[in-house]
Amino acid sequence: MTYTNLMSTAQDTIGKLIAADSQRDAIHIALAPVVATTRMKPGDRVGLTAAGAVLACSVAPTVGIVDPFLGARVEAGDRFWLFLLPNTVTGMRHEWQHPAFPQEGRVYLPAGANAAEKWIREYARDIGLDYEDLMDGAASWLHSKKGGGWGDYLVRGGLLEGMSTKPEFWTHYATVTGKDVPEEHRESFFSCSC
Repeated sequence: MTYTNLMSTAQDTIGKLIAADSQRDAIHIALAPVVATTRMKPGDRVGLTAAGAVLACSVAPTVGIVDPFLGARVEAGDRFWLFLLPNTVTGMRHEWQHPAFPQEGRVYLPAGANAAEKWIREYARDIGLDYEDLMDGAASWLHSKKGGGWGDYLVRGGLLEGMSTKPEFWTHYATVTGKDVPEEHRESFFSCSC
């Protein structure tokens, strides 16, 4: 049996009992960052709301499990990795597809896709952040604000001390993500660790 066949066999049998002659192997597991809406244990089967937050599986179709390697329960509002069920992902590279995560909902476009993304990449570089870190910080800020919170600030030690998010960032962010950013949420989400 070749390595490819072993890999394929192991990947295809995750979640099932295995044969006595099965060998050690390694597999790919698709992960998604999610926010819990209820208290759960590591390994609990969960589904998603339309907005992408996690619900108990009795409420929504199961798409995966709570990170089984966590050492404690997940409380409502906690962020954690959702391990997608084996053999449900329809394509995998570093960016995967899954029926529960529509592709048009992606936060990031491919590098160089448009002028708005280019502006954000240059802005991130100029302030000492990488593109993904800046975009993740903005998404986290908006998610928190949408939920009625104060906003999750992007804190990188003293790097962002005395800095404010440029107002035009939000216009470019909306263009890149295709998501409307309400005027009242277009605030600075930078903070220092002081």
